[in-house]
Amino acid sequence: MNGVCGMTKCKGCGVLVDGALRSCPLCRRKFDVSADNHVNEWYPRYETVSQNSETNESNVKIIKTTLFTSIVICCVLVLINAFALNDRLWCHTIIIPIIYVAFTRTHTFCSHAHLGLKILFQVVAVTGLLLAVDIQSGFSRWSVNYAFPTLIIVATHVMVIITWQ
Repeated sequence: MNGVCGMTKCKGCGVLVDGALRSCPLCRRKFDVSADNHVNEWYPRYETVSQNSETNESNVKIIKTTLFTSIVICCVLVLINAFALNDRLWCHTIIIPIIYVAFTRTHTFCSHAHLGLKILFQVVAVTGLLLAVDIQSGFSRWSVNYAFPTLIIVATHVMVIITWQ
């Protein structure tokens, strides 16, 4: 038996057959199983890039620490706002950027996601953040009229530049 690209040559009739078969479909001769050590290679082999386990553990620690810290800060801000004698709700103006920073750090810096997806995530997150700031400041529509189109144009140009390289 000769293993050629995942194929086995039958010693009885000389036909090339799939290496995974245990007998020849033409002459029904059994293949020698002990000599059949090759792998069916219908598709080329690709070496997988193994991630460093220390890097993965470090990323997990960073993500957990970031999320825990942001949740604690948000809870403290809500409690301070609840027990303050103000009639105004102000904690959401600080909580929204904290959540943005936490998700940016975990998704953009510690993630193995595609670069285009990271850019899209940033555009959506920043537009949401700017819309919240615009609504908080009286909604004069500067975010909708100027900031969103600028962000989308810049993100599109960044993706085009990345694609050309």
